[in-house]
Amino acid sequence: MPNSTSLQINHIFFYGTLMRDFNLSFLSEAAKHLEFVGIGHVFGTLYDCIYFPAAVLTGDSRIIGEIFFIKDHSCLEITDAYEGFDLKEPGNSLFLRRHTTAHIGDSELDVWIYEYNCDTQNLRIIESGNYKDYVRVRDRMQEVIYR
Repeated sequence: MPNSTSLQINHIFFYGTLMRDFNLSFLSEAAKHLEFVGIGHVFGTLYDCIYFPAAVLTGDSRIIGEIFFIKDHSCLEITDAYEGFDLKEPGNSLFLRRHTTAHIGDSELDVWIYEYNCDTQNLRIIESGNYKDYVRVRDRMQEVIYR
């Protein structure tokens, strides 16, 4: 599947801190140009980087996330900056904006996704593929441990 950021892809897939429940107020400008479509999944492997998750589009596990319709593609400048993606120097980017297929119900959509662009060797795999659930459990466990 091509990975050129010049493709006209009209949907984006968020699987981590860009999802709605994380309430990142500084992304409110980007959110004005996105319309929630639903919950879906892509195939790959999801890793825990402590403060954020990292998806790699290899493997056959499901990564659960939110799909948005892009009403105005200028919002990608904001999400690119947040994800550390530099269109001019992709090799030095923390994440790459990639084209992949998301599954929602019985449908498939072409979507943009931010794929981790660093070594994952020492990262923990999020087996469930669901970052929201993973964070809830992790935070509850930390509350119990640090009481």
